[in-house]
Amino acid sequence: VTYDLSKFQPRNIKATLNQAIYIQSEALSQQELSRASLVIRPQLGDISAIDLTRSAECIDAGILAARRAIPSIKRLLIDRHMDLIFARPAVKA
Repeated sequence: VTYDLSKFQPRNIKATLNQAIYIQSEALSQQELSRASLVIRPQLGDISAIDLTRSAECIDAGILAARRAIPSIKRLLIDRHMDLIFARPAVKA
């Protein structure tokens, strides 16, 4: 399980620096997303990563996205559990 934060357009120097950091980490994030069994994507709209005045909105969006993902998380856990139960034992040579 991982998360995906929406992109934003920089409006000032602080936002531009933040966007530069974001671009540098994008490749790593895409690798992480591609390996994830489930991705939770909070709907953040126009909230940037440096906008600390709207952190409560971000938290609420994350809670809502996580709650909406609960059925998928349960299915994933059940599937993984069943795979472990019915996995073939390793053959020793």
